[in-house]
Order: sequence, then structure tokens, then C-alpha cells
Amino acid sequence: MSAARRKSLHTGGSAEAGQRTDSMMILHVGSNGPTLISLPRDSNVTIPQFRGSESGKIRPAMGANKLNASYAFDGPQLLVRTVEYDTGLHIDHYAEIGFTGFADIVDAMGGVEMNLDKGFTDKWSGADFKAGTQTLDGAQALAYVRTQHAFVGSDLDRAKNQQRFLSTLASQVATPGTLPNPFTLYPVMSAGTSDR
Repeated sequence: MSAARRKSLHTGGSAEAGQRTDSMMILHVGSNGPTLISLPRDSNVTIPQFRGSESGKIRPAMGANKLNASYAFDGPQLLVRTVEYDTGLHIDHYAEIGFTGFADIVDAMGGVEMNLDKGFTDKWSGADFKAGTQTLDGAQALAYVRTQHAFVGSDLDRAKNQQRFLSTLASQVATPGTLPNPFTLYPVMSAGTSDR
């Protein structure tokens, strides 16, 4: 991500230094429909023993770590193993989207219409919202889902916002004007795979 893009998306200067996860969710698709569970990134977990993908060295299990540290230590495979180890769940598939891909998907849709119960600002994420219905572009949507400093419950309130946004996004992607129209659907789906 270029310095200009980092600045426009308010991702901070450390976006290029190391691996980070801003949000983690588990999606379960069952007979009663889909269920989305947010995993707070600061959850205290044990990272199981692993062999470093680059170093090849075996690292012993590490207790009292934040969940997102597993990703920073050795990427998505270790994150999945850590979630499985600490929850007892089996994760079948893993998907990842970066800040740019997230913003590009929203922009490819022409924005996402949200009705905000209350306004809030957060200088770290770039959020500056008034209450009411508004269409969020990619940068605004990213600020909305990343905001944590504007709330007392920070991580939990942010998880609620993320789930609310994803639910709204999914319902807008699934509209008759988007699904059967390849000229609308293809740019939306390909936007998330960009390596810009």
C-alpha cells in the first residue's frame, strides 16, 4: 500500500511493518442459516507449539498472548491453529481481505447505505459520522469498521459495528440489481482480489 493510500485510509505508518489482523470472525453455515461470531483480537489465548514457516524452528506453546499475536508470529495458518486449539472448533476454510481490498469492494458497489443510530468521531480510524442514513464509500466504511477509540467498550462495540456493516453489505450485494448483473457483480467480487 502506498503512503498516500495509507494516509487516505488512516491505516497508520505501521501498515507495512509486520503482519497484523484488525478483525477476526468465524462464519458457520448450518441448517438454521449463517452465524457470524467475532473474535476480539485482544482475547487472551495460548498459542500452540508450531514450526516457523520461514525459520523452520519449533517454538513451544506460548500462553498469555493476544489472539492477533498468533497471526503476527506466523501468519494465517498459526491463527487458525490457535483458534482451533483454544476453542475446540474445526475451521474448514480461511479467507483474508486487506484494507485496500475492503475499501475497493465497497467502492465497486457504489458505497453501502447505513443508518447510524448515533454520530461519532475517531481520529485514529478517520471516522467522522453524523447520526442518520448515509452512503459510506470505501474509506468511510473502513473507518466505520475499524473505529475503537470512539466507544467505551472499544473491541466489543467495534465487533458490533463490523457485524452490522457486513450484514448490511451482504443484503445490498444480494439485491436483484446486483446478483444477476455480471457488470455489477464482477467488479465487486474482483475488487477484493486486487493486490494494490
